[in-house]
Amino acid sequence: MKPKLKNTLLVILLFVIVTGSSGWYIYIHQPKVNRNIADQITAVNSRLTHKDYLLDEVNTLEKKLALLDTLLANNDKVIPYRLSSHDAYNEIINIAQSFSEQTEMNIEHVQTTFSGSFGKDIFHLKGNGEFKDVVKLIDNLENARNLYKINNANLKVGTFTDEVGRTNYQIFFDIELEAYFTNDENFSIPARPAHLNENTNMRNFFNPLIYSDIPPNYDGLLEVDGANLLAIIPDGAFIVDKSGNSFTMIEGDEVYLGVLTKIDQENKLCEFLINRGGIIEQIILRMKNLDRKETK
Repeated sequence: MKPKLKNTLLVILLFVIVTGSSGWYIYIHQPKVNRNIADQITAVNSRLTHKDYLLDEVNTLEKKLALLDTLLANNDKVIPYRLSSHDAYNEIINIAQSFSEQTEMNIEHVQTTFSGSFGKDIFHLKGNGEFKDVVKLIDNLENARNLYKINNANLKVGTFTDEVGRTNYQIFFDIELEAYFTNDENFSIPARPAHLNENTNMRNFFNPLIYSDIPPNYDGLLEVDGANLLAIIPDGAFIVDKSGNSFTMIEGDEVYLGVLTKIDQENKLCEFLINRGGIIEQIILRMKNLDRKETK
């Protein structure tokens, strides 16, 4: 083949390759790329169009979240967030610090159990003391803001004799207490100490209505039995007990097992209200007959 013809064929071949490649790029590839870019622009524009709507949704959700947090924080009962049982232990100790000296309590941490993000500490409270202290313990745990549950409570009455021989009644208690908590920071309400209620007034239903024993007269008060009313003076009454001890008394003065309720100058008598271990008696001492005593 002649060189001139050969060069002509090469030029034609090169022209065909360049023309075909350019046509494929311009008419096939480039439109496809343009369509993809257009779709992306459309998607971005669509998102930008809804931006204000999304911001409104975010603001609404934030307000609802703040409201829920406020309601949860102000609830009467909360499950506190804590990582240790010391907070619950310290809250029990805080209640016990208001007890009288006659009340003793031991606190034993039995175990900690979990259920998901929530758990409970189980405590064993055991001791003895005054009825009002036991009631105060139960009342403050039941009304604490942190969630507690008294699972079992065994109460019984017992007696002990003090150094002067006086019989005192105490309550022996054995309580199983559950203290609930969470270790999930999403429920991050801090543990708070109990607001102690000091006005827990309740009649001691363990005290017997009638006592089998009557306390001795440790304070040297007037014993009305066998006493004589010698005189009624402007300032009160002059009384001598069976041992010869004299007492000058006015209305309201305390006597052994009771109180002087009335001094009647006109009828020359004194009235006493005596409580003999739950049995109430009214005793009258008269001047007219020093050996006479009336009991109603």
